[in-house]
Amino acid sequence: MSKTSKGTVYQQITDNIVKSIEAGVVPWKKEWKAGTNIMPMSHTTERCYTGGTNILQLWVTQSLNDYEHNRWLTYKAAKDLGFCVGKGEKATLVTYVGTGGEKDEEGDRTYRYHKPYWVFNVAQVPGLVETIPKPEVNDHNPADVEMATIIPDALDVSVVDGQPCYVPSVDIIKMPDLNLFTTPEAYMSTLAHECVHATGAKQRCDRQLTGRFGDEAYAMEELIAELGAAFISGQWGQSYQLEQHASYLASWLKVFKSDPKALFAASTKATQAVAYIENSLRTHRCERSSLDNLIAA
Repeated sequence: MSKTSKGTVYQQITDNIVKSIEAGVVPWKKEWKAGTNIMPMSHTTERCYTGGTNILQLWVTQSLNDYEHNRWLTYKAAKDLGFCVGKGEKATLVTYVGTGGEKDEEGDRTYRYHKPYWVFNVAQVPGLVETIPKPEVNDHNPADVEMATIIPDALDVSVVDGQPCYVPSVDIIKMPDLNLFTTPEAYMSTLAHECVHATGAKQRCDRQLTGRFGDEAYAMEELIAELGAAFISGQWGQSYQLEQHASYLASWLKVFKSDPKALFAASTKATQAVAYIENSLRTHRCERSSLDNLIAA
């Protein structure tokens, strides 16, 4: 198989995103069944793929081909399981980011590298889907909004009544009452979107976009919030239901077509925002546990 340059990887994945949006589909907003794990995962290890770009690439391919399952595997892995990829099926490109090391005159040196490889959805492997166990149906509400409402607390951001938005000047989030939303999932994904916006504050991730994206910085910030909220909703096992504006889609297409690396920049920033939220949640839980123990004593 021919060597794939990093630039070609950028272009191929961006082209898929552009194709999906032009077809009227925002791939990270696909309506999945509630309560299921929607993050792309390895069929053989059942571990979710990492890296915003890989997640997006697999979501896009799943959306464009209407694959029911989120499981992927290599040609060799399918063969090792006793199955064969269907004739004429096309593989999807993902990348593995590794760390290498070497010695030179200045001593030990480490570096990061990108290794491309190709995977297939289980739907592209005849007979494999039938071997996948059916998910258990739980008798509980998967839209428990508490998973979302603790995020502002962890970020130390106040939530007040109003139309959904993050107000940087006073570092607050405005949200309508839960009962005004059509579903609890819609409330959670909207709040997650605004929480990702809040991570851009100077005291948090200090997200600066104007230098690179100029007039498109606002649209890029909205894309980062979209992707970050979609990643968070995916971890919750819920669909991402925030309403989308056509003006954003047009702005994103404009940026993507002029700068193939723009999507990667946005997904990287979104991944950083989600990581900041996850770290804040861990710290918040530890603080709450210590306080509860102190009160109990």
